[in-house]
Amino acid sequence: MSRNKSSNILAYAAGVIDGEGSISISHSYTKSKGHSYREYRLCVNVTNTNELLVHWFQFQFGGTTGKYKRLHLVPNAKDCYKWTIGSKAARNFLELIIPYLIIKRPQAELAMLFQGRKVYGGKGRGKRKPEQAWIQEEADRILMSTMNKKGSDDGNRNETSNTLETSPF
Repeated sequence: MSRNKSSNILAYAAGVIDGEGSISISHSYTKSKGHSYREYRLCVNVTNTNELLVHWFQFQFGGTTGKYKRLHLVPNAKDCYKWTIGSKAARNFLELIIPYLIIKRPQAELAMLFQGRKVYGGKGRGKRKPEQAWIQEEADRILMSTMNKKGSDDGNRNETSNTLETSPF
């Protein structure tokens, strides 16, 4: 992903993320050699019925795209398209657009902090991730989930964030 994007492209991408995007920390469990491991992953998505939009994001920033049918939710619904970028690439993307984010700036700040302090466990005896790292990643996941909850009065703001005061707009 090139860091030489114009401010117009970055501002547009930030606007789409603010309105149609999602910044999340997901977790899953995997098994290897009889042990179960938790894995936490930063993920940024844009879901839209406009296929061109998600392909534009992929062209500009990398990531993957997919097509989803929503007929089980609404008969005759338009197909839905999704752009996804994860982990380190997601952090790099957020670093580019954070000056232009307004609504989802607190989530982006947490996401970049999460990915920046992420500890990767190695394979083999004695190379597992420290328990404190698991605890911190779970705490970040819970906080992000709380920040993303719909319907709360200030679901996108917290006491320590001065997003509106520091916004470039």
